[in-house]
Amino acid sequence: MANKFKLYFGFLALSALFLLQGCANENWMDNVGQPVVFSAVSVYENGPATRTSYSGVDNDENVSGYTKKYERIDWVENDKIQIYSPQARTPSGSASADYKVVGVTANGKYSEAHITNLTEDARGLQWSEGTNDFYALYPSPIETGIQSAGGSANIVSNNFDVTIPATQKLTLQTSSGIYQPDMNTAYMWAAASGQSTQTEPVELAFHPAVTAFQFTVGSPKALTIYSFEMSSGSQSLNGQVTAVINSSTSCTYTCPAKTAANSKVSVTFNGTTGITIAAGDSLKFAVFAMPQDLTNMTVKFETSDGTRKLALNEEVEGTWRPYVFKATKKYRITNLAIPEGETWDYYIDEIPDITTYGHVATTASTTGLPFTVKSYKTSRQDGHKEAVTWKLKFQKANGEWTYDITEAAYYGQLSTNIVTGNGGTAGESVRADIARPHTDSEKREEGYDSEKAAIGILQSNGTRGSATSVDTYFDLSKHAIYGDIDTETTQETANCYVVSAPGYYKFPLVYGNALNYNSTTAVGGVNAHAYTASASEATNYYLTNFLRHDNSPIVGPWINKSTSEGGNGINVDNAVIVWQDIDILNMPKIIKDEDVAVVGNYITFKIDYDNIRPGNVVIAARSGNTIVWSWHIWITEKDLSPHYVDDKHDRTHGMMGYNLGWTDAVSAYGLHWLDWTFNVKVVQIEDGEEVGDVETFKVKQIGESITIRDNVGSNCFYQWGRKDPILPGTTTGDHTTSVNKHYYSAKYNDITETNTKVTTVNNNNGTFGQSIQSPYKIFYSRNNYLYVKGYYGNLWDAYMIAKNAAHTPTGNALSNVDRLPVKTVYDPSPRGYVVPCTFAFTGFSKRAYNDNNPGQVNGSATTQGINFSDGRGGNINFPYSGARGGDGVTPLYDVTNTMYYWTAGKLPSDSSSDQKSKNLTCLGMNDVRPIWDQYSEGAYAVRSVLQVEY
Repeated sequence: MANKFKLYFGFLALSALFLLQGCANENWMDNVGQPVVFSAVSVYENGPATRTSYSGVDNDENVSGYTKKYERIDWVENDKIQIYSPQARTPSGSASADYKVVGVTANGKYSEAHITNLTEDARGLQWSEGTNDFYALYPSPIETGIQSAGGSANIVSNNFDVTIPATQKLTLQTSSGIYQPDMNTAYMWAAASGQSTQTEPVELAFHPAVTAFQFTVGSPKALTIYSFEMSSGSQSLNGQVTAVINSSTSCTYTCPAKTAANSKVSVTFNGTTGITIAAGDSLKFAVFAMPQDLTNMTVKFETSDGTRKLALNEEVEGTWRPYVFKATKKYRITNLAIPEGETWDYYIDEIPDITTYGHVATTASTTGLPFTVKSYKTSRQDGHKEAVTWKLKFQKANGEWTYDITEAAYYGQLSTNIVTGNGGTAGESVRADIARPHTDSEKREEGYDSEKAAIGILQSNGTRGSATSVDTYFDLSKHAIYGDIDTETTQETANCYVVSAPGYYKFPLVYGNALNYNSTTAVGGVNAHAYTASASEATNYYLTNFLRHDNSPIVGPWINKSTSEGGNGINVDNAVIVWQDIDILNMPKIIKDEDVAVVGNYITFKIDYDNIRPGNVVIAARSGNTIVWSWHIWITEKDLSPHYVDDKHDRTHGMMGYNLGWTDAVSAYGLHWLDWTFNVKVVQIEDGEEVGDVETFKVKQIGESITIRDNVGSNCFYQWGRKDPILPGTTTGDHTTSVNKHYYSAKYNDITETNTKVTTVNNNNGTFGQSIQSPYKIFYSRNNYLYVKGYYGNLWDAYMIAKNAAHTPTGNALSNVDRLPVKTVYDPSPRGYVVPCTFAFTGFSKRAYNDNNPGQVNGSATTQGINFSDGRGGNINFPYSGARGGDGVTPLYDVTNTMYYWTAGKLPSDSSSDQKSKNLTCLGMNDVRPIWDQYSEGAYAVRSVLQVEY
């Protein structure tokens, strides 16, 4: 007995007809939102496709004066179908069986068929009275003879898997003239329940398992089409589909991850030969896509006339084409015209405002204010770019715009070295000049925000590096800190890196200056002298092996590389900001916590354009929650080129003009020249006409100020022999009281709020490792200072190591008169600089020695410091900046009236003074002490000098 199933596809009302205009002003899409359905052809086709073809027959019916359209499945005699029922079984015990379609009837709205066993003597599913669930898959896998890649295409329980290929093979269907995709992937499913006996028919309503697109494309001229590609951004158009049938009316589709790898479907037409269509003719073809809502659809044709790319959601004559294509629907996209030529989008890359400071002219274009113009257009078809000519326009004082630069600026004071360019993505360099100096009549008396001015300088330096990859980040170890900063040079690492512009930065996970390709003492860039003494060194006076966070010897430059790669094998798995200082409460962070990361053998960080300002940030590399090393990031607009200073022992020192970590105070009161702002436009020109994009920016001159009343700034403090900056201090607005500078504490470290804004730790049993793990803490103990033994003399000076020189530990300061220090991995100075030797400041005293007699200071007083003579006819400023006590009790002190500056020199270790080191102390014009002794635990300023190679 034949099992009685009744197959049908009931009629469905068509969605509202959308009439949208395409490129050729013709109907572009109709039947929007129609279900995907399958009709039958009247002949059997050879090849891998089933005898069921894509699409359907449109049937009109006049209802109440208007036309309805229907689509249906026209079943084919003997087509194969698979039925599954969890309650039923075949004689062999299977819950599924294959059937063939018989007894097909049809009318204008729908078609019907019955099914029977594949052979007359075989029995299919047997079921009993009561509720039974039935699921059907059409066509049956045995009909196709091909299993879909990644899916079985068989019903298991109430679900099945099929795979939509990325590249779809098309076959011309002779009855319709439409190129169809391989129908092996065009599955449909059906579900029904509640049937009682085998004598009653089971009606199965079939539903599509794909979203389908049928294109009708044409061209105003004859051309050959070789291939077609459809994409939807990052949404998946191909891949495996898992369909879970929930009931007789619904099906949930689970699609794979939406990645670029499976975001497209494509077809080729007749191999490499292609298909040629005549002018005004059209080509019809269909493709399948994943059953999900799709947006931002784009199609691309490779033709004999080049690549042509069209968006299916662009605006055409004020009307938007549909931008969401629904799951399991069929979309007929008709009269889609392939354009004859390319269409373009025009761009001028953003030009940041340019700012200069001062009141004098920039007299030559070679020293003017640089900016770069990138003017180009991008093809909408294939994305390639072409240059577009540009011109500058200038705004006159009356607000009008002109190409004539002689009329452009107020007072006629702005000029540029060129006013037009050829364009391109590489960019063309232009310089703007301020052509006229201010006059005294343009000077006014007011308060002046020096931080605002500094921010302007930092922002005007452009953006360094890019976020493309770690390779495109700006490597701070390969760039100088003054002069030609943007040109990459040989690598030299440090504990302090200087940043002078917004951007994307990195530095290597290396101990201090342990890599130095500039050093004559380094072998292959490995600067072992910076962290390893020779075996002959006296360990009572010299630290033979410099130590890391776990008190083990540093055995190579790299922290995280293996020992065979020149590293220490430490697992660095994260990086954090320890602290960063600010001048005003509630200002944004210079570097956000989330913008610091460990990437391979580097630490990376980002400074946003809007957040950059002068300040200090300490970044630590960690293994788990343990700090293994930290670095000081000094953000400054200052010129850090050396100021040469002679001492009284026939040595010249290239001295930095500012204290390490210096930032100006927020404001000062004085005379200020007018600020000037000029507006400039870049316009794109084609065929002599303005076209495309326009970019407007400002050229600004911030008038220079002369302060009447100085306001002291701030610098970081350092305990002798340590690399780690301690939080700065400053003064109140009236310059009478030492106060702590505001700061953001560490997100993951226990900086506590105390009167010193640092945690002080009694270090009687302290170690090197403890100080490295807690770079924000002051360690103190006059009986046992810091690094286990207080009499180590080489923590900031590795001269004896580098030269393997003889030394006399009981003699005078270990940093001798006749030489300059050799930098160590504990030195806090930036690239190219080092802590000065003992006698670097002797030129500041007329007697070259400690003196508290009037008239012995070699310099002149300022309100907040002293301009010392450099011995070469000029002066160098040293501000009063005070100190932090290293005894665990004394807070910030003397910021308003005293200066303390460390040297690398250490007292001999043969007396009770072995806990002291050499420094410059100056209490004013009547008290200067250039080689004074202070307890090493005190936290003082550092004024670095140029490193000298031996």
